[in-house]
Amino acid sequence: MFRKVGIMLVFVIMMSLLTAGAAAAQGSTAVIDAGNSDRVHLRAGASKETASKGLYFTGTQVACDGTSGGEWTRVTIGTEKGYIFSAYLKTGDAADAVQSRQPGGIVVAPKGTVNFRKGPSADTERIGLLHDRDVVNVLGETAGGWYCVEADGKTGYVKNTYLKLSDIPGSDVSRGNTWQKAYAAAIRDGKNAGYTYCLIDVDGNDIPEMVVNTGFEAGGCQIYTYSDGQAHALQTNRLYFTYLPGQNLLCNSEGNMGYYYDIIYRIKDGQWEIVARGEYDTTTGECDEERGRYICQNYTWNQKPVTREAYMAAFDAIYDEKSAVEPTGCVDYDTIMKVLGA
Repeated sequence: MFRKVGIMLVFVIMMSLLTAGAAAAQGSTAVIDAGNSDRVHLRAGASKETASKGLYFTGTQVACDGTSGGEWTRVTIGTEKGYIFSAYLKTGDAADAVQSRQPGGIVVAPKGTVNFRKGPSADTERIGLLHDRDVVNVLGETAGGWYCVEADGKTGYVKNTYLKLSDIPGSDVSRGNTWQKAYAAAIRDGKNAGYTYCLIDVDGNDIPEMVVNTGFEAGGCQIYTYSDGQAHALQTNRLYFTYLPGQNLLCNSEGNMGYYYDIIYRIKDGQWEIVARGEYDTTTGECDEERGRYICQNYTWNQKPVTREAYMAAFDAIYDEKSAVEPTGCVDYDTIMKVLGA
């Protein structure tokens, strides 16, 4: 008698757990909790005998379509639809208690960038570009060899050959290493009422450069680039500079008290490097009105003495001054922090 009651009790408990799992998955969203494992299968049908469409990590949020195949719930992750065992889905307070096991992913882009696509196929729409060493949050991997990831507030896919999983949890990495947060962190401790800020596009990629104009000649400008999760600053001599949008060239042309210079920079591997440097001094009292430059007695280009004509020819061969622009649209500290989402 006791044995029969015990068996019935176990059966009731098991059925109630399965029912609870299925019920918990009914709603607009749920969170994967694989228990002792770190990921679960997304199945093509409501059975473990059907093909796996991919593996998704504990902590990944799914959209539930409101139907359940008994122990299974139909869900959508990114653009992929399939079934997950209902006991592995949590909602409400139970979802909030799930400890994410999503890893971070580090982009490996031999050519500098890789396509970030809407679906797990090269034929789907490109929704952005991921840059070498960018860090993303990995939700899972499809059976076709595409990682489903979160980057820059979007969910999309990148081919697994272009992503290396990190030991650092994705929630700790990708959400703290966007260019916006890196720029905000770089200026957070340097708030000054006289400074102005703007974003410019020197190298023509999806990540702008940020200009901090101190407002006084001795302070110059700091021009930030982003790579490897950090902001890198170029300190200009005095305030004036121009750049060629999308052509990856910037020129700091300034001078004072009879000494003048042109320092041409480009961005390489996310950081600034000097392309060429020219200097001239000891004015003759004359001015080249067309070019807006004083005429001097001494000229050097890359530390070698040259004539004025050779100096200007070398400069023009690298930098198209007529196409160059100055930064515009500068804003105050509070405004740029809002732009950066900080």
